[in-house]
Amino acid sequence: MEKYTRLFLQIFPANYKENSLEIFNEFLPKWASVKIENHLGYLPSHFLILPTLALKRNGDDCIFYGGNGCKIHGEKPKQCDLFPFIALEEKTSFENIYPYCPGLKKQANSKQGWKNKGELHYNEIKDYFESVRKDGFLKIRNNVPEEGILIMKNKIVGELSKKEFLKSIEPFK
Repeated sequence: MEKYTRLFLQIFPANYKENSLEIFNEFLPKWASVKIENHLGYLPSHFLILPTLALKRNGDDCIFYGGNGCKIHGEKPKQCDLFPFIALEEKTSFENIYPYCPGLKKQANSKQGWKNKGELHYNEIKDYFESVRKDGFLKIRNNVPEEGILIMKNKIVGELSKKEFLKSIEPFK
């Protein structure tokens, strides 16, 4: 699994709320705090964190996508099965939002069930992050990659080492 995935930590500035996946800014790597403060003009005291794994890409495409489509279609991970992950308006052009998924370009006119998958995905993701909060990330994902990425507001903040990732999610490790 480590060969095909990378650590993925998405953060959002937040007001502290008990029983949520929030960290103090001191858990972030210093370089990330500096970049965030320079970008926002201030450093939020708390961040909502969403730690998970993401599939690596081969250039712009998913590493499992071949000329004939998905190479692991019958055993694809849940995140692919529920893709495009979110419930948006029916007229949303998913193939434009997710250009790295050639499969969506082929299925552009086949949006049957995407709305239902959006609701299903919401519930499964909610359950996943609740498990992370209660049980800890490493109990759910015991083998984790050595590198990852930090994202804030859909913008890449920078690359994370495994050590930086685990320090950032310390209260939920």
